Amino acid sequence: MRRTPSCVRRHISSGTLKPRFQRRLRSPKLAAKLVLGALLVASSASAAEAPPDAAPVIVLQPATASATLRRSLARIRNELSADQFHVILAESGAATDPPAVIESAARDPAGGTVLALFGDPETGVAELCVVQRSGRRVAVRRATVAVDDPERMPEALSARALELLRATALELAIDSEDARRPQAAPQPDRPIETVAHPAAPAAAAEGSALAVDMGVGMLHSIDGPPPAAIPVGRISLRVWRSLAARVSVAGLGTRPRVDSQYGSATLSQSLALLELAGGLRSGKRVRLGASLGAGALNVSVAGVGAGRYEGRDSQRWSAAFGGGLGVTFAIGPRAALATELQALVASPHPIVRFVDTPVATVGYPSLLLTVALQVML
Repeated sequence: MRRTPSCVRRHISSGTLKPRFQRRLRSPKLAAKLVLGALLVASSASAAEAPPDAAPVIVLQPATASATLRRSLARIRNELSADQFHVILAESGAATDPPAVIESAARDPAGGTVLALFGDPETGVAELCVVQRSGRRVAVRRATVAVDDPERMPEALSARALELLRATALELAIDSEDARRPQAAPQPDRPIETVAHPAAPAAAAEGSALAVDMGVGMLHSIDGPPPAAIPVGRISLRVWRSLAARVSVAGLGTRPRVDSQYGSATLSQSLALLELAGGLRSGKRVRLGASLGAGALNVSVAGVGAGRYEGRDSQRWSAAFGGGLGVTFAIGPRAALATELQALVASPHPIVRFVDTPVATVGYPSLLLTVALQVML
């Protein structure tokens, strides 16, 4: 055992340092050295706990990304970086096809993790896709994120992206442990396996470009004949974000009748419109919309005279202009119940007369209330 020098023993009494030795510890240089040593030890311990050589997470950012999409990707990058992920924001082409992105990431020999965002966060609905490759295994996770307020999309997307990355890493880690266990016989090389997880069903298929509506409407003209029940069909094609071009057709409905002392007349009405329809607000289940368009109105009249009066049949085409407001209620991933009220004006507006006496006016204005089943293709 090493003995304590006598010069030191003179300043030690009952395990307590003498005042002269205490003054040495209070020296500023010695205190700075102690603090620096503590920081070095703490940093070494933190570096030992950090995951060694973690693979980077490549976040794809389309070159044509909107400001909302770039803000969401920046929030995802910051959230992952705060959780000690090495994040690389990479410019890419217009990534609108999830299968193509998945196949490209799965065939990348360098491996790693790729995160892509599809859809427009400004509508309140977007899809996340995480592709991670480890050895010969590829894990794919997709999830649709929908919020009522589009301003909350960056926060919701960043939290969901972090969950997907953690779940994917845990899945591959478990598979790697199973692969390292001894087997009875060596297994031949197998092709790359892809573990795909279906995306959570969205309230409505916001990403669908084509929609078909089939339903029934009630057409009524102010100062006109009684209301007519009429089948209605619509085809919508999205042209820009939440704006769509739409064709509406209504016809082959009931034939309302107008009576007078001179006879009676039955009317048949048909309508076709080319419109622009847009969404005003997007939520999980309810979507408000508006439409504006123009087209043609056809009115056919079959008259029957009373007594000495003779009835006549006539037909007239008129230009039609209309606008409306509607509400769509989602009832499935690709189905919704759509209701809409439209106001229509015909020019020139057809008039039903008996002996030069007008008794009914059509399309000045008319109201069309429709209820339809909408299917996204």
